[in-house]
This record gives sequence, structure tokens and C-alpha cells, in this order.
Amino acid sequence: NVGGGVRLNETNLGDLVADGVLAICQEADPEVEIVMYPGYWVRASIEEGNISKVETSSVFANATCVYRKVFTAAELVEQMQDTVSKAGIEENNLFMHTAGMKVTYVPGAETNTLASITVGDTEVYKDGQILVGDDWSVLCGYTLTADAAKDPQGAGWAIEDALIPDQATLIDKFDEWLATGDAVFYDNIVAPDSRVAAE
Repeated sequence: NVGGGVRLNETNLGDLVADGVLAICQEADPEVEIVMYPGYWVRASIEEGNISKVETSSVFANATCVYRKVFTAAELVEQMQDTVSKAGIEENNLFMHTAGMKVTYVPGAETNTLASITVGDTEVYKDGQILVGDDWSVLCGYTLTADAAKDPQGAGWAIEDALIPDQATLIDKFDEWLATGDAVFYDNIVAPDSRVAAE
């Protein structure tokens, strides 16, 4: 998270966070297929090497609940256009780190244009066209925006729909996931596996 990197691009840290959040959400509800985690909630960097609980606590210093959210194809396109609009151009509070899907965009001088979305093996959107039927939807582990996080219930989020109910649970579950998983290696800091990448 050097220089606001996680608010600017897909990064190795953003991917690590998203993968962990997806695993935690799927433990709570196996039907969750994707997650979105805003870059602005990633509050620290993690240096190369073993990861301590102090470091994960710093990364999730301002963490909030993660809720179930069903996205239609049209809603997913709108969300991902916001995510890619300023990718690589300037820090963007709308940038979402993702797991369970791949997104590409066409770079522009002032704004980028969404090019494609693939969820799992399903191509949902490409070159301005939604490729799935009107009844298509995907269950997402969705991390609230800053405004909604101030008062989730007031913003319409029901606590029974929380997949990760609070910061302490997120940190504990993320640490468990790290401890039981395989070691993670990234060749690149930015866009290590091209989840949200320029064409």
C-alpha cells in the first residue's frame, strides 16, 4: 500500500485481502462466488516475509462488516465501471479489490472504459454487451462504503446478512486463513494476476 497503491490499482496486497475475505465469506455461506473489498479500507502495508497479527490488524485498522449482496449483471457492470474508471490514473475511493472474477478495461487519458467481466468461467460482459440473461445474478461478499459503514442498519443493511460481522472477526478469521493456507508468492506488486487490468 505504498503511495496509495491499493486505491489506484489491483495490487498484491489487495489480492491477498480479497482472497482471504472470499474464503471467510464462503465459510459462512458457500454460495458466495465473488467479493469486493474497497482499497480505501486497506490501511497499511505488509513487508515481504512472514505476516504477523500486528500487521494484519494494521491492514484492517478501519475494517467494517462484509455483507451478502446479490448483483445482477447490469449492477455488476455499473460497479466495475466505477472501479476501473480511474485505475492507474489517480487514487479512487471507488476502487474495489476483487476475488472470484476478472475485469479488464481500456485505458484512457482521463478515464478508463470497462471492457470485460468474467465471473468464474462465465463471461458476463464484453465490449459494451451483457452476455448473460436477465435472470443471471451473483452472490457477493460486499464490504460497505464509508458512508454506509457509519450506520449500516440505517442504510438498509440487515445484521443477519453480515457474513463477517465486525473487525475483530475479520482479523481473527483472516489470520486463521493465512495460518492454514499455502505460502503466497507474487511476481509483481501491481496486477499480480490481472484481476483488474488494462487490456
